[in-house]
Amino acid sequence: MGVRLPTGRVLVGLILAALLAGCASNASPSPLAATATPASILPTVTPTPTVTPTPTVTPTPTPIPTPAITPMPSAVALGETTLTASNYDCNLGTSDTPVQCNAVSNDPRVTGTYKATFHTNRWGSDPSHGAMVQWGTARLVNAGGVWAGPYSGIFATGRGDIITTWYTGSGGYAGLSYYEMITVAPTGGGWVAVGLIFPGSPPAR
Repeated sequence: MGVRLPTGRVLVGLILAALLAGCASNASPSPLAATATPASILPTVTPTPTVTPTPTVTPTPTPIPTPAITPMPSAVALGETTLTASNYDCNLGTSDTPVQCNAVSNDPRVTGTYKATFHTNRWGSDPSHGAMVQWGTARLVNAGGVWAGPYSGIFATGRGDIITTWYTGSGGYAGLSYYEMITVAPTGGGWVAVGLIFPGSPPAR
């Protein structure tokens, strides 16, 4: 016969090609595709909220009230008279030593150096608890002239002093008189006074 059959080697090659093709059609998916995790089952990450710090509030201190200081009123002219106000800074005397003070007034005519003799009658259990009457002669001196006259007054524990003086002016104050009432300062530590400068002589006593 004239037909030649393929050799055994060619036949074996065809069989191997057929087997490889069959294996390729039944191949498993890629290992990467098989192990991929669906997005729907991934854990949800909640973002951390931004925390705004609370500002520190510093308490405002309560101001300590400052005591009101009442200024000395101005001298008041009433016709030929003048109403005055004065402060006294004093070294108190005893029956053997005079009282000495610096007087500061809203009228320069009664600002100056004050000196007075000091006499008393006292009652009470001790000097810190009692009362007294007091009297003497006072002089108030400055560059313009001199005021001089008798004074009298009282003192009582817890009440302080009330002292009145009738001055007669001399030098630049000749022809004038000055009546003054001294009381203990409301804050302690000194005397305050009101007075009246007027023409003529003090009233007869």
